[in-house]
Amino acid sequence: MASFPRASHVTILCQLVFIAACILASCVEGVDSSSVVDVFRMVQYDLGGKPLGSRKAGLNQHVSSGLALPGADIARATIVMPVGSINETLFNEVLQKRIHVGSLLFLLPRNYGAQDDEEGAKDAHNLAALEQKLIQANLGVPVYFAYKNEVFADILSELKANDEAGVPASATSGGYRLVVKTPEGRKLPAPTLVNIQGWLRGALPSNSQPSAIQTIAIVASYDTFGAAPGLSFGAGSIGTAVVALLELARLFSKLYASGATHGGYNLLFLLTGGGPYDYDGTKQWLSSQDNRLLETVEFALCLDGLGAWGDGGLKLHVSRPPKEAAIQALYSTFTEVADGFGIPLEIVQKKVNLGNPRVFWEHEQFSRRRMVAGTLSGRPAPPEFLEDTGGIADTRARVDPAAVAKAVKFVAESLARHIYGSGSVEVFADNTSLAVSTEFVAHWLGLLGSTPRVAAFLSKTSPIVTALQKQLSEYVGEVSFHAAKLESDLVMYDASTAKMNIHKVASMTFDIWILLAVAAYLASLYAILHIATKGLDDFLGVFRKPVNNKKSKAL
Repeated sequence: MASFPRASHVTILCQLVFIAACILASCVEGVDSSSVVDVFRMVQYDLGGKPLGSRKAGLNQHVSSGLALPGADIARATIVMPVGSINETLFNEVLQKRIHVGSLLFLLPRNYGAQDDEEGAKDAHNLAALEQKLIQANLGVPVYFAYKNEVFADILSELKANDEAGVPASATSGGYRLVVKTPEGRKLPAPTLVNIQGWLRGALPSNSQPSAIQTIAIVASYDTFGAAPGLSFGAGSIGTAVVALLELARLFSKLYASGATHGGYNLLFLLTGGGPYDYDGTKQWLSSQDNRLLETVEFALCLDGLGAWGDGGLKLHVSRPPKEAAIQALYSTFTEVADGFGIPLEIVQKKVNLGNPRVFWEHEQFSRRRMVAGTLSGRPAPPEFLEDTGGIADTRARVDPAAVAKAVKFVAESLARHIYGSGSVEVFADNTSLAVSTEFVAHWLGLLGSTPRVAAFLSKTSPIVTALQKQLSEYVGEVSFHAAKLESDLVMYDASTAKMNIHKVASMTFDIWILLAVAAYLASLYAILHIATKGLDDFLGVFRKPVNNKKSKAL
């Protein structure tokens, strides 16, 4: 008989156990395939010391539809919810903490909310309602958003098939596992709000002081806030106002460049930060200015939501009826031009409550300093705090560029008639050098509609801020920054984006059968080697009860 190297059965047994452990480690959750996608974390913030938003970031969980099947382990699962078919009952139970889940993943279609897409518009409406619930909630689980792709389509198909077959989702049933390795959110310092201002100086009459020239301020807030900072593009409610301001600066720069058409008003163009936070940037800009400059401001026109006003027309929100003859004339001009363009225009008056710290419209910051101002908007009423301030549902697809261009032309013609007294002459006629540029409007709508602009993640050197400053500098002079810390009890946290690893894993049940088969094979191999080296009697002795030596001696 061939001889084998001699070794104790204990050593051989330890070696086989080690081999079995290695095989077990390689079997459990064997990955069939994997992919990586970009995901956007739900906002995490504190307001007045109250924790809100998603309080967790990292996850390593299997996926589930959330369907309450017997044996389903949703407390350790990521519930996948396409925004077009959200399980409202489950979602509300999660918000009210009646049901515990591991995490939430909301899937967004690539293009949703288009004006001519009924299904997309429905998704945008549902998402807007979902977003407001999320912003006001305190969720102790990770919450992410992602755009639907082929991988997620496969996940949804498998979940649907399992639900129909009554197969519960659990850590041992295989399927898909989602992994996000990211640090937990850390508090950010108070955001620095960056205001950008520039001037077109009016023509100075002979023998007059510069302070004698009146100023019209054109103002728009550019930053956003939403349920996911990485998706807060604010194309419609915020972006359209920014685009309108830039195009107005371009148009009037042409007029002011010629001595023959140099207007007698100073035009101040002001892009402000902190819009979602009661227009705190506007407030701090006003506080920093010389009173003599502010006294020259005849009217401050704030712009807001000019992209989807439709049949409802535009609203000029003001704080008090006009007393000054010049302002009465300006309001009349707005009305006359709107009628000529076929734009329904309503002047809505709402008195400012100085005892209420809440600022509903941007013009109210001017009104609190006894300055005459108004907000031109497609919205009939102001949004609530942190509501509809450029969130996920506010996409480029929801904006009608033609409506923006028409609103810009309306404002430009109204201001031109007020500045020049041009009567019914159409200064910015189509197909002329002074026509509104639809290409310019579309370009900036595209840029703003793809760039998140939450103040906590912006600075003077942020690409979008420098792009706005550079563009404004092309048309007006004396462009400068004004920066100030946000004065609010709101605290933001970092970690707004992450990478999600998606693994297709085998069922653990299958792994267990493989392990048992390998263990049986190793046991058989051990027996053969032992018998071959030490004999059958020695092998059987391994299983005999050892003899007590003391008892043997006594016998």
